[in-house]
Amino acid sequence: MVDLKDKDGHRLGDWQRKDLRGDANDLLEAPGAKQWYQQTFWVIVLLLVFWPLGIYLCWKGDWPRFAKVIATVAVAACIAGMLWVRSTLA
Repeated sequence: MVDLKDKDGHRLGDWQRKDLRGDANDLLEAPGAKQWYQQTFWVIVLLLVFWPLGIYLCWKGDWPRFAKVIATVAVAACIAGMLWVRSTLA
């Protein structure tokens, strides 16, 4: 078995020394990755499930203005439709 060592004489993969350790978050997060609440899938889910937060995240995110307006009008139309149906059935 070949025992590979770095320039300081430490075995490769030797994590006993703290100065050789990297930040654990470097391994878990890809550079430039979006947070879950910035991803389009979750914004759409929130638009359907909890629309106030969904609209806020839609406008806060990097969606094109046209998509933001369409999403807002669609949610407003759904709310208006539900209120209209509720008032006619009552």
